[in-house]
Amino acid sequence: MKLEQWLDEWINRYVRHRVKRHTLISYTAICRNHILPALGGLELEELDARCLQAFVLELLERGNLHTGGGLSSSTVNGIISVLRLALREAVALGL
Repeated sequence: MKLEQWLDEWINRYVRHRVKRHTLISYTAICRNHILPALGGLELEELDARCLQAFVLELLERGNLHTGGGLSSSTVNGIISVLRLALREAVALGL
């Protein structure tokens, strides 16, 4: 399964009914704006430490969608937290 498919399923089945509306909007925006463009086309099995580290470095150096500059470490931590939650759920389900 591709990460794009999993994130869509995760948001709609596992997140939507567990979190407040604002959190759902935030998670959805993080997925759409940052995670999917960079990693969405990868199969879940393709995600490894090297791939994720490259993603983090890209966010820190050029992740700002408006300026093309880097994102703050706190913003990157938020993005990684969403990705971590989604991947933990995928592992728990045996995906």
